[in-house]
Amino acid sequence: MKRGLWIIFAILSILIGLYPAIYYFHDNRFGLLSSKSEALTSSTPYLVFSTRILHLADWLC
Repeated sequence: MKRGLWIIFAILSILIGLYPAIYYFHDNRFGLLSSKSEALTSSTPYLVFSTRILHLADWLC
């Protein structure tokens, strides 16, 4: 029973950790990214910030 709960917890943690990577590998703009302008998403500060979030999510999992 305890082992099964840990497996479920691990799978859910991996899925949540991989969610930010979808924005980099998916071609269409969706979710929060669809509300951002093209000028914003191509600016250097935004790219640095979003990369930092991706690395933070990777570090937490």
